[in-house]
Amino acid sequence: MRPLDAETRLITMLADAGVTVTDGRGAGENAPAAWQAFCELAHEPADEPFRDGERTYRVSDDEDCDLLLHESFAGDENDYVIAFTRQFSLEGKDGEYVGMRALTLQLQFAELPAGRVPKAQRWGYAGRRREGVSDSEHSEISNWAGYVDNWKAAVERSNSFRVMDDLQVQGFTISQGDI
Repeated sequence: MRPLDAETRLITMLADAGVTVTDGRGAGENAPAAWQAFCELAHEPADEPFRDGERTYRVSDDEDCDLLLHESFAGDENDYVIAFTRQFSLEGKDGEYVGMRALTLQLQFAELPAGRVPKAQRWGYAGRRREGVSDSEHSEISNWAGYVDNWKAAVERSNSFRVMDDLQVQGFTISQGDI
């Protein structure tokens, strides 16, 4: 998968599953399908060099250059947000760092959970499984959960994800951009 096309790829996967996404927005009842598609996309390798205009780029080969992030927080207007991001660290053809690009799926809830609002920040890595990388240890990143399947399981066990047992997802958004 070409990192610049991650948003289009995710929307296409959802369309193939019968889920409509219009202007980056989808209906709340389709949030589980969006989550599953995001996790499927997280398995797709993104390490082939690609062109954008006149320049050639690639995602670095380091395990921390194709990352997954799960976050949750209270929004601006007494709402709740769960966000999933795939973060690509890009380099030029001569290996120099040139920036980051991210694909984000956000689930929005119209209200806050009862009691203490769960906050999350959970990291993992995406793309192809890299040899010699531990799912349980990644000393430079706090709240490490491992490769896609372990990360997904940790997310689904989290208090923030379990909010969906009690609250209805109002809708979801898909976006992509530089970070």
